[in-house]
Amino acid sequence: MATIKRSKLKSGRTRYRVRIRIKGVYQSRTFTAKAEAEHWGADTEREIYRAGMSPHELAKERTLWALIDKYCDEVLPHKAMSSQRVQHRQLMFWKDFLGDCRLIEVTPPLISAGKQALSARSPGTINGYLSCLSHVFTVAVKEWYWAESNPVSKVYRLPELKGRCRFLSVQERKTLLVFAVMSSNRYLHSIMVVALSTGARKNEVRGLRWSQVDVVKGVAYLETTKNKEPRTLRLFGEALEAMRGLHADRQLGSRYCFPSKDGLRPVDFRYAWENVRIKAKIENFCFHDLRHSTASYLAMNGASLNDIGEILGHKALKSSKRYTHLTEGHTAQVQEKMNRAIF
Repeated sequence: MATIKRSKLKSGRTRYRVRIRIKGVYQSRTFTAKAEAEHWGADTEREIYRAGMSPHELAKERTLWALIDKYCDEVLPHKAMSSQRVQHRQLMFWKDFLGDCRLIEVTPPLISAGKQALSARSPGTINGYLSCLSHVFTVAVKEWYWAESNPVSKVYRLPELKGRCRFLSVQERKTLLVFAVMSSNRYLHSIMVVALSTGARKNEVRGLRWSQVDVVKGVAYLETTKNKEPRTLRLFGEALEAMRGLHADRQLGSRYCFPSKDGLRPVDFRYAWENVRIKAKIENFCFHDLRHSTASYLAMNGASLNDIGEILGHKALKSSKRYTHLTEGHTAQVQEKMNRAIF
């Protein structure tokens, strides 16, 4: 039970000290207003009692709304900014759809109804919404003891289409790079060459800083990537020459390799890229497909799936397997070599 003691300071001001001792837990705090002291005492008592509850009891009392708010405050800020934006949008959907439900009431059928409400979206997108909510419950079960089990684990994921594998033909690549040279954006051609040479993602190239690049050794060090693991980009040929040229002519005061006009942020080349793509008449192609092009060129030049995964920074082999059909010539040669050796 909370006890409130009133005292008067030498200055004439009144203070209210709240003391709480429950099940060996002691809390104390001082306030200038009695109403504040009473509210704090009541709230703190409830929290202490809740802390002693079982996950089953807490799940009866806490709402999904409260769980998502706690997750957004304590877990989401530690993720990459791109992940934060996507997952915040996903969590707001679940908050609107099921937020008023107590955690014990969030069952597989209700989650499945949410999946149905998302049916206009692609299977991959819907699975992303489910995975996001699943991680919220995983943290609630394993770390916060707010629930006994994860109901999302019992909801089936949708089968996804095979990963996109659009890559540039030789003529398309030449045409695209010619128009990139003529672009009003002075960095676009170099950005595209580096992307094609290394297989780096758009934001990995765009956000490169000179502190990450060694133009003598021909390497660029990525400290953070989509997979949250550092990776080294190796620069050769035209890509290395482009970076050396930019380094010699770099914008004073800017830390970025491809800076905006004020040098304070990376360049925005979205309009320039789209303009070049249209002029080159390259259909059904986005900037990320340059990464697919790199992987495809590696495969067609004899790289194994492990090689492709290592260069592109794939965390799982399944990401590299979309290029399996392009490595068939190489694997056939390996098999033929083995046969000649044993027979």
